[in-house]
Amino acid sequence: RACLVVGMLLPAVGATLLVWSPTFAVIAVAETLFAMGSALRSGDQDKAITLLTPVRDTPVRLPALGEANLELARLHLAKEQWDEAILAAKAALGQNLDRGFKERVEWLIAETNYRKGGIDEAASSYEEVAEHAPALAHEALFNAAVCWLRLDRTAEFGADFRKISNDPTAASERGEL
Repeated sequence: RACLVVGMLLPAVGATLLVWSPTFAVIAVAETLFAMGSALRSGDQDKAITLLTPVRDTPVRLPALGEANLELARLHLAKEQWDEAILAAKAALGQNLDRGFKERVEWLIAETNYRKGGIDEAASSYEEVAEHAPALAHEALFNAAVCWLRLDRTAEFGADFRKISNDPTAASERGEL
């Protein structure tokens, strides 16, 4: 599998593979990420997207590649390339199993769905964030409720709003204001 990754990544940075070993796979990934960072520092988002797209499709699983895919998703989001942003974010989920990382990626997916006008998908995505990320549950349920309200789906709005209203931590925050 590492050979496939090297074959995909090395052409992106203009290198040619003469001999294969697992070490070369890691070097190829590192070179791609370095080239992507250089492209971003120079302000060339299109080049960064070109360099990172093969990373999205790689079968290799590394937390660093999850971060690279998350950056690719953010680049696509900035260019309003909604579907590509969601593809990159979903690829990132498979790369890095850290709970905090998954929370950031799931939030980005929900935000992307909202921005692209997929209010129904956004509401469902925000509800998933609320289930998986207790620290973000209040904000995620609020956003889901707003989505349901925009869709005139009062039952779903009411359910999420009741969850927010019955949250004891939110009540204590309101009491402190």
